[in-house]
Amino acid sequence: MSAALPLALLTSCALLWSAAASDNCYDHQTETYSARFSPAGCTKTCTVTPFFSPDTSISTYVSLIEEAQESIDIYTPGLRSWSYCTDYKEECEGCTGCSIEAQRNESFPVFPALLNAVHDRGVKIRIVTNNFTIPACPGKITPFDWLVLNDVQVRMYTTTTFQHAKYITVDKGKKTAVSSVNWSYTSFLKNREAGVILEDCTCSAVSLYQSAFDYDWDNGEDYVITQTYTPSEMAVITNKAHMPYTVPDSPGVPGAFVTQLIKHDNVAIKKGYSSPDSSRDTIMSYFPQVQQSFNLAVYQVTDDGLCDELLSLYNRGVNVTVMVSDYIVSEYDYYKAQDCYKKLYDGGMKGRVQYAYSKFEFSHEKYWIIDSTTIHLSTGNWSPSDFPTGTSWKPYSQSGKSVNRDLEIVLEQQDMVDYFYRVYDADWALGKPWEPKSLTHKGH
Repeated sequence: MSAALPLALLTSCALLWSAAASDNCYDHQTETYSARFSPAGCTKTCTVTPFFSPDTSISTYVSLIEEAQESIDIYTPGLRSWSYCTDYKEECEGCTGCSIEAQRNESFPVFPALLNAVHDRGVKIRIVTNNFTIPACPGKITPFDWLVLNDVQVRMYTTTTFQHAKYITVDKGKKTAVSSVNWSYTSFLKNREAGVILEDCTCSAVSLYQSAFDYDWDNGEDYVITQTYTPSEMAVITNKAHMPYTVPDSPGVPGAFVTQLIKHDNVAIKKGYSSPDSSRDTIMSYFPQVQQSFNLAVYQVTDDGLCDELLSLYNRGVNVTVMVSDYIVSEYDYYKAQDCYKKLYDGGMKGRVQYAYSKFEFSHEKYWIIDSTTIHLSTGNWSPSDFPTGTSWKPYSQSGKSVNRDLEIVLEQQDMVDYFYRVYDADWALGKPWEPKSLTHKGH
C-alpha cells in the first residue's frame, strides 16, 4: 500500500486525526471544559442494525437522510469531497474549493441527499464539524459553503481540541447512527468501518448523545463563508430543483467477508457515554469484569494505560486478541502504536496481535467484544485524546494535551454479538500477525 495519500482537505488532519506534538489549526478551544454528561442506559430494548464499510455504510447514511421528514443533526470531523472539491496544497494552509459547476455535480451522494432534504421536504439540518481555517479560493466554492448557502446550518466545534464523533440522528431521534465512518470516499468504500443504527430507542443513552450535540452546537461558532458570488452564480448555487444522484455499490475488497444489513430486535442498550466526559472511567470499569475473552478491533492502540490493561487481561488468563490497522496516517501515532504492540508481544501475546487484512485501505473500525456477550462500539481510537484522564480539560495551548469529542455505546443481544464475531473472525483470518520486524515499516 502506498504511503502517499491524495492531497485533499481534511485528510490526516481531519479524518484520521490523532494526538500531535503541537497545537494545530483545528483547535479553537478557549475555555476549560469540565465533564458534564454521565453514562446512561435504557430501561427498554431497542432495534439495532449493525453496518460496515465498505459494504453498507454509504447506503445507510443516504437512507437515513432520505427518510428524514423534520430534522437531521450530524457530527462529522470534516467533509472530504468525492469530486476533488476539497484539494489543497499544504495541511491547514492555503485555500480550497472547485468551480460552481463541479460542486453542483458533487459525486458524494450525501451532499445532494442533504440538499434534497432541505429543498424537497423542508428538513432542518444542523452539522457540527471542525474548523480547519482553509477558506474557498477566489472564484471557487467548497461543499460546506454550498450547504450553508442552501440553509443547512453548520457550526464549528470549540468545546475541546477536536470533534471526532461520527453521529447522525433524524427526526428527533427516530433513528440514530453511531459509527467510525468519516465523510470520505475511503471511509465509506475502501476501509473496514463499523457502526450501528438505533431505532425505536427513546432512552437516556441516546438522549445523552443529543445532549452532547446540543451543547457543542450552542457553544460552537457559525461557519463563515469568505467568498462572494454574483447573482447568476447564486442562482445556480441556490437552485432548489431536485438533485439526482447515484448511491454506488460497494467496490468490494477481494476475499473479504461481505456484510449485510440485518436488524436485531430486543437489543439491550446497557450504556451510552461520551468522551471526554466519562470515557476513561467507564472503559476502565469494564476490565475487572472480563472473565473469559476480550476481542478488540481498532485502528490503533496508542494509550499506554489501555495497552497495559490488555496485557493484564492476558496475564490473568483471559483470551485476548487485538486486531489493528496495518497502516496509520500519522507517523507519530504509528510508532506510538508499535510501542504498545511490542509490549504485548514481549509480554507473551505473540500471535494475539494482528494486522487486519491489508487490502482494506485502513482498518478503521472501533469495537470490542467482551466474553462473547457484549459489544462495545466507539467513534474514537484507543488513544489518550479519545479516552483522556481527568474531569476537566484546559485548552491545548495551556495544557499541551489534545482532547476529542467521541461517543461510545455498550450493547447486548446474542445474535448481534455473534454477527460481529463473524465479521471479526473473517477479518482476522485474512490478516497477518504483528512481528517486531514491522518496526521497519513507516506509517506515513
